[in-house]
This record gives sequence, C-alpha cells and structure tokens, in this order.
Amino acid sequence: MIPANLERVLAWQHGQMVFDDEPLALAIERVNRYSSERLILADPQAAALRISGVFHTDNVRGFVDALTSYLPLRAERQRDTIFLRSQPGA
Repeated sequence: MIPANLERVLAWQHGQMVFDDEPLALAIERVNRYSSERLILADPQAAALRISGVFHTDNVRGFVDALTSYLPLRAERQRDTIFLRSQPGA
C-alpha cells in the first residue's frame, strides 16, 4: 500500500490541484472536474507527457498557459473547449 500525501489529498479544499509527475491525460481529467471550459487532448503523444506543479482550480487558462510554456504543446480555443496538441516537430 502506498501512503497518501495528505497535503495533496486536501489541496482541493484550498482551491488547488497538485500534480507530481502525473501523465497529462490524468491531469486533464482532474482539471475538467473543476472547469466550465473543457480541455481535450487532441493526440495520444500529448497524453503521454508528464506534469508536476500546483495549480488553482479556478484558473484553467493559467494551467493551459503553463502547459504551453513548459511542454511541447499548443492550445487552440474554440468556444468553451481548449484543444491541446503536440507542437509540430516535438
């Protein structure tokens, strides 16, 4: 059995999401629980990327900006959906 990280488990009560080397696909699932804007991973290569960090549950755009700054991703916004795709050549 793996012990739970109490800080991580309770972070949502403080409006935060904590990711520790998680696959991007799982992180996107968690973000979508809190957001009216839907995030969609548009290719399997992007789903395999890993992410670590602490993000506010009410700042999906900040989360996307961080992803596109630090990972080889680009974001395309269409109404209330944000599609994340791998950068060409990445």
